[in-house]
Amino acid sequence: MKQTLVILLLTFFSGLQAQNISYGDKFPFNPESEKEAQFVLADNYNTYLFSQINEHGMQSQHDIILRKFDQKNALVDTFSFEFPGMGASTLYNFLGMYERNENQVVAYTHGYTGKTDKMEVHEIVFDKTTDAFTSRLVFTHAIESNSKSGDLSFRISENGHFAALVYTPYAKRKEPKNTIVHVYNTTNGDEVWSNEVVFDDTTEKHVAVTNSGNVLLVRIEKGFKAETNQVIEVTSAGMKQLAFPEKTALFEPKVFSIGSQDYFIAFYEDKSFGVSAGKFNRLLMYSITDQKVLNDNKVEALTQYKSLTDFSPAEITDVKISELIFKDESIYLVLESMYKAGTVEKPMYAGSSATIEQDLIKYGVGYVLQMDMAGKVMNATTLKTSVGMLPEISNSLGIINVQGDFYINTGWYYGLYKPSQLNDLDDEYGRKLFGYSMLSDYGVFVNQLMHYSPDSRILKLARYHRDNTMSLMDLSNFPN
Repeated sequence: MKQTLVILLLTFFSGLQAQNISYGDKFPFNPESEKEAQFVLADNYNTYLFSQINEHGMQSQHDIILRKFDQKNALVDTFSFEFPGMGASTLYNFLGMYERNENQVVAYTHGYTGKTDKMEVHEIVFDKTTDAFTSRLVFTHAIESNSKSGDLSFRISENGHFAALVYTPYAKRKEPKNTIVHVYNTTNGDEVWSNEVVFDDTTEKHVAVTNSGNVLLVRIEKGFKAETNQVIEVTSAGMKQLAFPEKTALFEPKVFSIGSQDYFIAFYEDKSFGVSAGKFNRLLMYSITDQKVLNDNKVEALTQYKSLTDFSPAEITDVKISELIFKDESIYLVLESMYKAGTVEKPMYAGSSATIEQDLIKYGVGYVLQMDMAGKVMNATTLKTSVGMLPEISNSLGIINVQGDFYINTGWYYGLYKPSQLNDLDDEYGRKLFGYSMLSDYGVFVNQLMHYSPDSRILKLARYHRDNTMSLMDLSNFPN
């Protein structure tokens, strides 16, 4: 009997897999120049780290960069591609990127120059099967000058199926504004439709793309006392202004779908009494399909900001809806706040030697709001995150799907949580700590840099070091 019990115990413990941490070597990474860092094109053998450099001035550099790592997180190759331009006088903007498929990553860049009075948008594709970049011109337009080059936005739909370019050329005051819209299929980059619409008395505030491939424009009345936003839906056939409550000034809307219906969720300022009643304390869910507000919530959670960070709610400059999670007949909104932390001198525009004092914005506290499927807020949780993270290197949190469970990475001190565990933040249960110290060379988490491989059950993370280097880390057998 004893021998049988020993055999059973040995069999049981041999079936348990230890959770190990392995570290890759350091590699150069300067957060002051490299932006948009994220893992892409990962498989069981290699991982790629995407970033872009867009620096103007005497030592200008404008490159898309892909670093390739092996199974031991060792850097094996680096590929770079210079933004396409129109000569030495070209000024550049990086517009955005996405993964087209398991082999290709796509980036969009914008170049313009007053020397030839022209702007261009290029699509750049990296293919890991050939280790090569290709590029093509997708849009061009005349401009008046560098400072009068117009406004350009690039957005990807929530389902990843559509990309949109929205360009408004410069127009003098009191002149109508023509807005040019191009929508592309992300699977091959082909244009799905394009249209040009005209506006007389509003200016563009926000742009979004619906999962059905239409473009949503939030526009604001001209003038200092502008109070009500217009919500415009642009399609291949034209445009329509959606019915929307007066005295409502929207912040960036998060567009999504439930079945065949399109919706958005957005914070807003209530200006019913002629003045703001407070920023980011009201949240609405709107049906684009039915043109009506489904729920309008007063959100109290953000008023906890001062007690956690010593910054008052009035100093919150933005609240970003980072992720929508649909689970158990609920919608979870994962939020990141940003706040003003002083001022900094920045160029007036790309390539300008003249500077202007601008607000220094840092990441602050995170939040999770639980809503029902009609947009009513049922629960709100304030996350304990590492306050003060600079956008140049790390968000206040990262989000990843691990075998159907979403984990939120809140940094070197607080670790990983599931949304279902967020009400027990004072309890160590469910918390995954990795033992990094901000005072040592082990580095600090870059919270948004995470990748999970279900085949190998490896969670890949990244850490930044003070000597302008980065290294990758694998946590095996996750979750244990």
